[in-house]
Amino acid sequence: MTIVHRNKVSAALLLALSALAPIQVQAQDAGVDPEAARLVKRMTDYIGALKQFGADTDHVIEVVLVSGQKLQYSSASRIVVQRPNKLRAERVGDIVSQSFYYDGRVLTLSNPNEGYYATVAAPPAIDAMLDFARDQV
Repeated sequence: MTIVHRNKVSAALLLALSALAPIQVQAQDAGVDPEAARLVKRMTDYIGALKQFGADTDHVIEVVLVSGQKLQYSSASRIVVQRPNKLRAERVGDIVSQSFYYDGRVLTLSNPNEGYYATVAAPPAIDAMLDFARDQV
C-alpha cells in the first residue's frame, strides 16, 4: 500500500465512492413519506442493476464569513462505472481536483494539485471494493 496524507485521502475516497454504495430503505420516521422512500428504493435498485452508467454533477459550497461576506466554491464531478470491476471518478473545482481509478485490482487516488497520490490493492469487484474502502482504507 502506498499512501500519502492518509487521513485526507481516506476521507476524500469515502466521500467520492459513497455515490456508489447501495442504499437500504428501512423503517422510516413518521416524517418520511412512504412513497418517497419507495421511489428512492426503486431508483437505487435500478442503478444497482445497470452494467454500466455514468453521471455528471455540479456542486456549489457556500461559506459565510464572520463578516457576513459569502464565498462560493464550485466543482464538477464525473463518474463512470462498468461492472463488475471498473470505476473512474473525477472532481475538479475551485478548491479540489481529484481522480479515483479502480481497475479490478488496484484502487488509486490522485490529487496532483496538493501532491497526494495513493494506491492500494483492492478486491476484484466494485461492491466488494466499496466495502473494503469504507472499512479498511
